[in-house]
Amino acid sequence: MPRHTLSVATSERNTRLDRFLAHNLPPSVELSRTSLTRLIKQGKVQVDQKSTTTPSLTLHNGQQVSITIPDPTNPERPPITNPHKTEKETPLQILYEDEHLLCFVKPANLTTHPAPSVAGETLVDRLKTHCAPHLAGYPQDPRCGIVHRLDKQTSGVMVAAKTEQTKHALCKMFARHDLERRYLALVWGVPALLADTIEAALARHPVQRTRMAVRRDSRQGKGRLAVTHYRCKQAFGDNASLLCCTLETGRTHQIRAHLSSIGHPVIGDPLYADPNPPPHRRAFAATLPAMSVPRQALHAEHLAFTHPITTQPLACSAPPPHDFQTLLDALSEGRETKDRTTGKR
Repeated sequence: MPRHTLSVATSERNTRLDRFLAHNLPPSVELSRTSLTRLIKQGKVQVDQKSTTTPSLTLHNGQQVSITIPDPTNPERPPITNPHKTEKETPLQILYEDEHLLCFVKPANLTTHPAPSVAGETLVDRLKTHCAPHLAGYPQDPRCGIVHRLDKQTSGVMVAAKTEQTKHALCKMFARHDLERRYLALVWGVPALLADTIEAALARHPVQRTRMAVRRDSRQGKGRLAVTHYRCKQAFGDNASLLCCTLETGRTHQIRAHLSSIGHPVIGDPLYADPNPPPHRRAFAATLPAMSVPRQALHAEHLAFTHPITTQPLACSAPPPHDFQTLLDALSEGRETKDRTTGKR
């Protein structure tokens, strides 16, 4: 197993251990900061010949840092598996693939990573079935090259890395928000401004910890800046609308929380739904077929970025899946029925 020893320079004193390793290991060591953190926690790093498992350890001038990097061709532990995985799997819809990365479509109602609480297959399972030996970090890393995620019920375009070099570069892109991400959202109501930008910090809800909440003043606590641009593509009377949302940042539940904060929650989203919708909206919702609202109506339609290895522009798009289109058709039919009844055009 390769071992590297590095000296802490005066200019790098007071640097975190994980950050020091990320900046100072030779380019031939293709490890992301996440992978380095995992190695530290596994006891693969020594500072002045003493083992440490603290990634945030502050280093001092002149200290010697040694790291032992396991040989990926001779893994020390068996591959991580999903105990609830079923044998029947649906192949991934691949949009683009080369030796460095692949872009694909995540179906709705599919969890990204295996966990003891997750029953059935996951997105990682499908990635492994498609190209397991060629995914970054396989078999030790449970993420298997995935550098971002979509909520379980959200469908759409995602990207995964096949090499540590690509994974590291993609992680930097997402951290810098140096990508174009476009979503389609079916929401209740029609925004007063048909095109606008929502710029509001988000943080965990103080009571409902599974939700994110907009922080509107300093007394509510600090949040992380989040920016969502939206444009109304189609309105269904005054009951619902189809929005095109572009992310400038990428926070947890960003679109869902932002749209809910301006009074237009995503249809089918129980977490951010309006607890007291107006009577006309309740009446309209009752006319929709139950099967047309199977999950939150949010779809990652488009992902574009510069290929981290070839430096060529790469753009992948996918139309909404059948359930999203079914709801869209039901909303259109509901509007037409109302117009025929009222005589409006």
